[in-house]
Amino acid sequence: MRYLGLALHCEGPTDRRFLEPLLRRALLQLVAKNSSVAVDIAEQFVDLAATSGDLEHVARQISNAAPAIDLVFLHADGGNEPDRTRRERIDPVEGWIQADLLLPVVPVVPVRDTEAWLLADPDGIRRAFGTTRSIEELGLPANAGDVEHVLDPKALLATAYQRTVGPGRRRRRAARGYQAFFALLGEQVALARLEDLPASRRFEADLIGALRQLMPYAFNR
Repeated sequence: MRYLGLALHCEGPTDRRFLEPLLRRALLQLVAKNSSVAVDIAEQFVDLAATSGDLEHVARQISNAAPAIDLVFLHADGGNEPDRTRRERIDPVEGWIQADLLLPVVPVVPVRDTEAWLLADPDGIRRAFGTTRSIEELGLPANAGDVEHVLDPKALLATAYQRTVGPGRRRRRAARGYQAFFALLGEQVALARLEDLPASRRFEADLIGALRQLMPYAFNR
């Protein structure tokens, strides 16, 4: 049994609510499929507080928490320029971590923003929102491969949520906003649906590489 402490740096708290359960599930699934050694994961991620682009502050946080960390996830929304985002906001921190702490790093960089990964599973969205409205009625893309071409995933998800608001509970439910469902969506979004997203496939490849670095004796993929 190998115990892993995980850390996640996100751009914002809403991203964290979705990504923590999603990343935990993705890691456990890869380990179950490919590792000869069972893995136990810390109950909570080490909280690397969101910052507004201060890379030195991110590095200091990771350094201070390093004794409790085995694997670091670094999130940044791609803004439709994911390669540039990786170069400017992920690579500098990753290089420092690898050189000074020798910790494996996994970039998490959606092409546009995190909401695109939620949109990959429209049926999961319907379950989380508790609606019987169809995918078409909610205006959601039916094919996961289309979501990274959506110009404004946030607006599309917000519109879909508003269409689930019934007259009897309109004011109270509308006030919550779709962000209130991020943790539930992180638990429910189908990992298989994410495989249709190039950014998610790149994330999986990076995660496999990090696990090979961390457990070369056990991870055989």
